[in-house]
Amino acid sequence: MLFLFIFSCAFIIRLSDCFIRNPTFESDFFLLAQNILHHGIYSLDGIHPTMYRTPLYPLMLSFISFLFGTKTIVFIIFTACIGACNALLCAQLSYKIFGRKTALISGIVYAAIPYLAWQEITSESGFLSIWILAGLNVLWIVWEKPEKIPLAAGAGILFAFAYLTRPTIAFVPIFMGIFIISAAIAMKKSIQKYLIALAIFFIFFTSCIIPWAVYNKKSFGHYYAGQIAFWETVYAGNHPKAFDVYPNYSFDNLFPLKAPAMWPHETDEYKQTQSFKKISLEQFKEIGALRITVNSLKKFAYLWSPRLTPYHSRVGNSPDTRKTLDTNRTLAENLIFSIPYILLIVFGGIGLWGEGKQRWLIFLTCGLILSFSLPYMITTVCSRYAVPAYFILIIWAGRGIQTVLPK
Repeated sequence: MLFLFIFSCAFIIRLSDCFIRNPTFESDFFLLAQNILHHGIYSLDGIHPTMYRTPLYPLMLSFISFLFGTKTIVFIIFTACIGACNALLCAQLSYKIFGRKTALISGIVYAAIPYLAWQEITSESGFLSIWILAGLNVLWIVWEKPEKIPLAAGAGILFAFAYLTRPTIAFVPIFMGIFIISAAIAMKKSIQKYLIALAIFFIFFTSCIIPWAVYNKKSFGHYYAGQIAFWETVYAGNHPKAFDVYPNYSFDNLFPLKAPAMWPHETDEYKQTQSFKKISLEQFKEIGALRITVNSLKKFAYLWSPRLTPYHSRVGNSPDTRKTLDTNRTLAENLIFSIPYILLIVFGGIGLWGEGKQRWLIFLTCGLILSFSLPYMITTVCSRYAVPAYFILIIWAGRGIQTVLPK
């Protein structure tokens, strides 16, 4: 009944939010999905294959469209269900760590945060979160019972699905492997069982990603397990003019502002991404290690900032001057983000303070936050990229709220 209550709350809140704000589903993920459905090709233009995005979310959207059609209500119900499942999985993970009361509080908090609910509806964040949360729940069982090899394989598959949704999570399974071995050594447990379980975990993780690399080999003549967007964003996020644009506007505005000179002229996407890689590495040499480090720390601060970043909504650029069209975020938009987020930080801090002696939990928390953050510290950053990691703050906030509530 506890988990059914949490699921229902999250689902109703997300549906209500949609009827109030009327979302649209027009991102490149939906374009890719429609081209899969109507043209049978993973493509942005319906003609040429692409590696711009990893494929799992567009494939799922095309499958949903095939089954139920492409009306907005179909995607609203689908994404609302995903968000409700995430609230459930967050509560389940909280239950494993802190028990029933914290699980109930964490699940309700997850369900109720407006910005989180909206991002799970309008972006791939919710779809990414479900694989991460499910993977962590399964890994927790593996930690408790390392002899359960099939669960280690299942966790590897779940994290591979997360990677194929957004490759920036690649550091998370690596950190979890390090954490499990370190914790086993510290607690003087048998290492052999954990090494076998983790070997199975990473074998299945890698095996599920290989088909994407093979697809790119077939389409572009090279094995490539990432997406072209990675090196593009590395370039934009570390351009010498980057912080002239950011945090007021997204780093992506560098391209329209400087186009077409900034964009490589290769038509082949693999060659394009290699061009971005080459000029990005040349930029790193020019900028120097100190400035790269400072900029990365700035990005980390903006990623977890209580102010909604970038500060302005990006609506495009003037076709005549290529200057960014300036639209301020509304006060309501900022408050809806900032107030719940600040409360999360405050109660999360209380929870951390109360569990200060549990050093392994502190290590796990810091490691997960850093693992989520590192890719954005070297690429581009905005507040919504932190959404799949909100469960960390929410679980600790749940613990903090339980601490201050009367017993």
